[in-house]
Amino acid sequence: MCSKVVGQWRRRFCERRLEGLHDQPRSGRPRRLPPAGVAQVKAVACELPRTHGVPLSRFSRSELHRFVVEQAVSDASASTIGRWLAEDAIRRWQHRSWIFPRDPNFLQKAGRVLDLYAGRWEGKLRATASLGPSAPSFLASALSPATW
Repeated sequence: MCSKVVGQWRRRFCERRLEGLHDQPRSGRPRRLPPAGVAQVKAVACELPRTHGVPLSRFSRSELHRFVVEQAVSDASASTIGRWLAEDAIRRWQHRSWIFPRDPNFLQKAGRVLDLYAGRWEGKLRATASLGPSAPSFLASALSPATW
């Protein structure tokens, strides 16, 4: 802290004691929405869109803005809503979709890939250095060091 700021606080304390240490009102336009309105927007952002009848898997910032304006929750801009969400590190549109497989055949498909990582092809254990003559040509070419 610079000496000018320290001097201001000392002067305010000497003049008004502890009352002088409270922040003074800020200049500028007051907030348009009460904290309850901001909390409503954050609550909507934390819910899945399908709970509100919206056919989306996740809200983006612009989709969230459009929804809260249509539902008369808030008339704030999309950038303001983004700032509100950033205050609490709410990022509902950023997720890793691979964690939530929706394909009913996922285990069967993933099992084939995991077998390749384990060095297996068609149920037979293969050495990692050599795939052998029974491996398909596309697999041999994909796993050759020349293509890395």
